[in-house]
Parts: sequence; structure tokens; C-alpha cells
Amino acid sequence: MELRIPKMTCPCCGHEFARYSSLRLSPFTVIQCRNCGAALKRTNKLMPLLLALGGVFAFGLAQTQFSLTTGGKMVVLGLVIWVALLVDEATAKLAPVDPK
Repeated sequence: MELRIPKMTCPCCGHEFARYSSLRLSPFTVIQCRNCGAALKRTNKLMPLLLALGGVFAFGLAQTQFSLTTGGKMVVLGLVIWVALLVDEATAKLAPVDPK
């Protein structure tokens, strides 16, 4: 059984963006689809903030529950960041920018 994590897709043409494309997508930036050229923006603007706060909480919880060395803390922090990026990628909703 394969775990398939959904990628961001263009709402206009259905083109899948490359993995970790949400890194360059802040709540205030606009990106373009490479397939159809549509200008897209994020609709769920609070999700990156919620994921960051959840990551900080998870990292703090891991530090209090386990006796971690510096290397262990770095591994846990890396895992928390990786999971947050995957969740952001799977939950990022895009919408076309309204022409003005």
C-alpha cells in the first residue's frame, strides 16, 4: 500500500505543481501555473501560521516528553518541519487572481 500525499493543483487546468512548491507561496504572493499561465493566490491564508504554531507546540512537547541530546533535537525539529511542509502542500488551496 502506497501513501500518496496530494500535490497542489491549478484550479484552472488541473496541472500538478512540483513537490514543495508551497515554500514559495506565502499568503501575500502570487504564482503562475506553468501549464496555462494563470495567476494564482492562496485562499486559506491562516494555514501556514497554524502549521507553524502546531510545529512549535509539537517540538516543545517532544522536548518535555523525551530526554533529547542536541542531535536528537535537530532530528525532531527536521521531522516537524518536514511534516508541516507536507501538510501545507496537501492543504494549500489556490484560486485565480481577480483581474483589476
